[in-house]
Amino acid sequence: MGRNDPCPCGSGRKYKHCCLSKDQNSSGPAIVRLEDKYDLLEMYPRDSELFRNMYDAEAVDIDMLVYKALHHRAIPIWVKRDLEQERIGKIDYLNEALELFLDKCRQEQITSFAAYDERFMVHYRAYEWVSALVDLMKGDERTEIEDVRKAAKETLERLRRNDE
Repeated sequence: MGRNDPCPCGSGRKYKHCCLSKDQNSSGPAIVRLEDKYDLLEMYPRDSELFRNMYDAEAVDIDMLVYKALHHRAIPIWVKRDLEQERIGKIDYLNEALELFLDKCRQEQITSFAAYDERFMVHYRAYEWVSALVDLMKGDERTEIEDVRKAAKETLERLRRNDE
């Protein structure tokens, strides 16, 4: 990377005016997570009084995690991206959302995606984002996500069956 190249952190500034001094002071290359590069909730309407009054707080927490994972953002073409790391990050966000979703379903005795969406949907239909989680994990052989894969598939099958 040259000093005059765009900074890999995504700030849009030149490397020499942004992260060069940080990288020189550290022992190795800086690892920058996607959520550190961008405010993933920048456009999320969470601060609106009307928004807070319309939706259940736990449902908003779930929706914010799904939004972080699935909302499309324009990322400048000069930003070097690690698509595999981004995929893993999406899985992490959706897994956290799934855990909260399952807790909410147990608390409210909800047994189908349609019932959840009718009462708690904010932006994303539950079936669609749980399906997206299952799709993101297809072909992933890492053993540490086996529990996530199993929980997502079981949820998808059980709640979809109850929708029919």
